[in-house]
Amino acid sequence: MDWKTEQEWIIMRYFTEFCPEIPQGKLIKGESPDFQLWISPRRFIGIEITQVHQYNSEGTAQCVLTNESAVRQVFESVRLKEEKVHLYRSDHPFQLWLIIFADYSEQNSIQKLNREYDNNRIDSSFDRVYFFDLDTHKIIQLTV
Repeated sequence: MDWKTEQEWIIMRYFTEFCPEIPQGKLIKGESPDFQLWISPRRFIGIEITQVHQYNSEGTAQCVLTNESAVRQVFESVRLKEEKVHLYRSDHPFQLWLIIFADYSEQNSIQKLNREYDNNRIDSSFDRVYFFDLDTHKIIQLTV
């Protein structure tokens, strides 16, 4: 198993542990989307996972949600995945979810996301978009 696949399994395990609204079902690894959660013999939820990137002064990508650009980082992550929604929907999932994760979030960045998305949900072709902070296990649903 390569590192990306292993990382995606770890994120899904944590997400299913900390997300109370995820239904029971059989989780199968795929590619586009990353997972299929079969909730009945004919219905599945397609789940795509992506990390939020912030580039440091050396140009190295870090998976950190920052205070000054938290909202922009999440919007950009959604925008990039929107370009592939038609591919994710090709197997006709019942629903399509996007999980955006960060290894770490600066102290006020989660609160900033909460304030920004409290009344203004992201307009997306995904049925649900979640932000998942691996450090604190905090999950914010950004779409209804």
